[in-house]
Amino acid sequence: ATGGAAAAAGGQAANERAQSEHTESGRRRRTLRELERTVNNKLDVTRFPSTTSYVSRWVSHSHPRGETRDDCAVCSEQRLHTLIHGDQCTDLKYNNPKIRRHLLALQNRIQSAELVHQISVDKPGSAKDLAHPPNQHQTIELNETYFQEEVAPNVPVSYRNLSPDVYFSDQARKVDFVLAYEVMKSESKEDKNTKKVLLRDQYFDNLHAKGIHMEEEVVEKQDKWVHYLKVHVPFDVLALYAEDLNLRAPVEVSSAEELQWSLAVQQRWLPFLPNPMYSHLPYQYQAFFSAPFRIDCFYKFIGHEDPETFFQIRHRIRIAHEILVTTAYGDRKKCEVGYDRMVQDGVISAAFPLHDGPYELDEERAHDCKLWNSRQVLKFFWANPRQWFKYQPLDLIRDYYGEKTGIYFAWLGFYTGWLLLATLVGLLVVIASFATMFDNPVADQICGSGDQFLMCPQCDFGCETWALSDTCYYVRVAYLFDNGYTIFFGAFISFWSVFFLEFWKRTNATLAYRWDVHDFQPQEERPRSQYILKSREERENPITGQTEAYFSEKSQGLRIVAGITTLLFMMMVVIIFVIGVVIYRSLIMQPLHKLATEEYDWASNYTPLIAVATGALLQVILIQISGLIYTFVAETLTEWETHRTENEHENHLAFKIFVFQFLNQYSSVLYVAFFKGRFSGYPGQYTSAFGSDARLEQCTNNDCLMEMAQNLVIIFVGKQIANNAIEIGKPVLMKFLNTWLAGKGAGEDADLPKSQIEKEHILPPCPDLFEEYLEMVLQFGFVTIFSCSFPLAPFFALLNNFIEVRVDANKYVCQVRRGIPERANSIGIWYELLAAISRVAVICNAFLISFTSDFLNKVMYRRIFGHDNMEGYIEHSYPFAPDQYYTDANVTQCRYKGLRDETGSLTIYYWKLFAFKLVFLLLFEHLVIVIGIMIDMFVPDVPGALDLKIKREQFIAKQTFSKAAAAGISNDQVNDLESFSDGGTR
Repeated sequence: ATGGAAAAAGGQAANERAQSEHTESGRRRRTLRELERTVNNKLDVTRFPSTTSYVSRWVSHSHPRGETRDDCAVCSEQRLHTLIHGDQCTDLKYNNPKIRRHLLALQNRIQSAELVHQISVDKPGSAKDLAHPPNQHQTIELNETYFQEEVAPNVPVSYRNLSPDVYFSDQARKVDFVLAYEVMKSESKEDKNTKKVLLRDQYFDNLHAKGIHMEEEVVEKQDKWVHYLKVHVPFDVLALYAEDLNLRAPVEVSSAEELQWSLAVQQRWLPFLPNPMYSHLPYQYQAFFSAPFRIDCFYKFIGHEDPETFFQIRHRIRIAHEILVTTAYGDRKKCEVGYDRMVQDGVISAAFPLHDGPYELDEERAHDCKLWNSRQVLKFFWANPRQWFKYQPLDLIRDYYGEKTGIYFAWLGFYTGWLLLATLVGLLVVIASFATMFDNPVADQICGSGDQFLMCPQCDFGCETWALSDTCYYVRVAYLFDNGYTIFFGAFISFWSVFFLEFWKRTNATLAYRWDVHDFQPQEERPRSQYILKSREERENPITGQTEAYFSEKSQGLRIVAGITTLLFMMMVVIIFVIGVVIYRSLIMQPLHKLATEEYDWASNYTPLIAVATGALLQVILIQISGLIYTFVAETLTEWETHRTENEHENHLAFKIFVFQFLNQYSSVLYVAFFKGRFSGYPGQYTSAFGSDARLEQCTNNDCLMEMAQNLVIIFVGKQIANNAIEIGKPVLMKFLNTWLAGKGAGEDADLPKSQIEKEHILPPCPDLFEEYLEMVLQFGFVTIFSCSFPLAPFFALLNNFIEVRVDANKYVCQVRRGIPERANSIGIWYELLAAISRVAVICNAFLISFTSDFLNKVMYRRIFGHDNMEGYIEHSYPFAPDQYYTDANVTQCRYKGLRDETGSLTIYYWKLFAFKLVFLLLFEHLVIVIGIMIDMFVPDVPGALDLKIKREQFIAKQTFSKAAAAGISNDQVNDLESFSDGGTR
């Protein structure tokens, strides 16, 4: 930037310049130097070094032969006027085509970046306006005719009905970010030179150097002053960063397809019927073909007529965030960079973007939704419990919170929609089971057996024989969870999960294209602040070529191994908890049975049920406590492992917590499904519980699916209730505490109305989506893995998700600050975890059908013995105990469930049944896997119509940039400036 000013001297001696200071040509040269410095600063010499240095030489030096230096100053001012005014350079005296191309490119950059709006700046005003401090160099004002622009008639949706509080005091510049810090009234004048104050001032000066506008607002409290620094990013800076961040901008209007497939089907086949789930929003989404933003093609994009509203508010916040987190406030080697580190170090207290205004509606606007801001629209149409059955306004969510949040809620809505199908099938299965509950021949045999089948005692001390007919009611209820319909539902859910993931990929591709992130690739991520702070070495980045902090792979590998070891240790703790619950149930059986026999004889047959229920409640408590502890441990471990990028950090954290929570929440149910009762033995050969006198527990009435359903109801539903209570209560409690603390500090002014900035400052920060994804992924596991034993799991999940969507919406709209609108084109690592759960669900359902359920036992019995009415099934399945048992236990003849002979050995029929189950397991598993592979092969991830749209968009972008290149504006030409000298030759 100073090169042009130095070149303006033209090699003349210092005394010649001094003598001409009072001449007209001297005034022109001073004016020219100021213009050059302004142009070079606004173009950012670090981004376009060749272009800016060349135009400085052209404006200041390049003049025809015969012109004097004074004439050159006049000529130079005319040339700069030509560039800014927008005239084509047809009258230039330099006819070299290469020089002309570069001048045209620079001219387009000046026009595109709207530098004319920035060259003329406000004079330094009040102390609050920090956009142009008095000690900055004085700039000149050009004629106002240079700045006349036609305002676009249609204001973008995100700018409509914004609150006056989101603007600077001039009501023209939009507040893109707010930095807050506190100054105690007790601080002395010497305290104003402390390190924190100096670091703050350095940070603000660095922001000034980048062209950021700031305005300060001070709020007095009882014992302190709270300073709010409003940040505004001017258009020229936005344009430069938008190109650098590869943001996309609209180039042509396109047709928008409905995101909701049910709405599209209804509009196509039943257009005359109203759709009760559709909401008529005041702002309708307009689809565009887009292209990567380029400054030199700015006038080719839709909306260029009004540069102040060209970039959406989410773009402004994203760019402001990028600037604020990359600006240093101290020593870069100590990682003193960015506002997030400043908050950690206590230099500032908070940094956040503002909401568009209040979410409450006043009487004047309540009845006219066209007067609402985006936040109010979201509050009414999204965060309203009365809208629980309505479609989510996904486009508005994306526009307000960014693509990453939009894709999460789109996935949540898509998952909830697919749960409707699973719920419908599950309810039909339950209804069919109820309808046939009394047409169960096996239950009829048990209920009509009387004392014919005496069962062996359930414990070794104090328990007596009991009649199998006493469990008549239990057997009929258990039929609801173990019959042909529930087996069908288990198979259905296995296929459902495969189809769900495949069709989500297609929906995800549609969303990514609709929201201009289909080609989004995260750029080379900068290292995390903690990575830089903990690193002891530096090396060159092989991608960027820049020297940066480096943490040795050996040290990091050792830390990762230590983290995995800790994870394994915590998993062993979970297994110990499960074993502890097993021991509890085994030990509690005897006193419960004794109590029931002495006091409540009717309850003696339900002691196993009581033991299971209390054990499940205990398991829920342990799950919640261990989950909280391990989440803290996993976050600490992942931070200690020192991963380089934020993406690596999140992936490792997600993996650790998911693996732990998978075992933590599913372990007790998996134990009941595949281990309980398998190793307890048989009469005369019972296995003791870990060296105690109590025997290992068995499933209640040897029906493990019923017990699984009981565990799932308590754990799954109980956990959802607890999570919703925490999710609703935590933000409310945090808001109450922050409001109370703020009111306490305000003293007498506590009851005075607060500005929007003050109200949002006391709100908790916007949480990330990690906990939301984790909760839904674990829920997906409960729905799919154990579907055989609990067909109502999708129903309870559906009810939870209807609440979850509105609770999360209310939290984001009303109870937390506005988040950073991050970009993303998928749900990331969570899709891989869902796919893993889907594969585990196929295997688990195959094992449940084969080895846990009695369905194949009954099928095999019908095939072998030919008794369609299951005659003799109870006699066959409940043999007498071995003779040795009667002597040891001193009981009469009794039966137990198993396929053993009078000596306790397994029968031939058992091995035939085992082979039949094994064949079914392999066939079922491979069938589902093969169908999944075929779907993946023959169903494209990108719909055909969408593929055509993407190609059409690429063609339009190519045409747009080709037309710009035909006018003399070419990226290759702009970047080729190093090849030319003053005369156009190398």
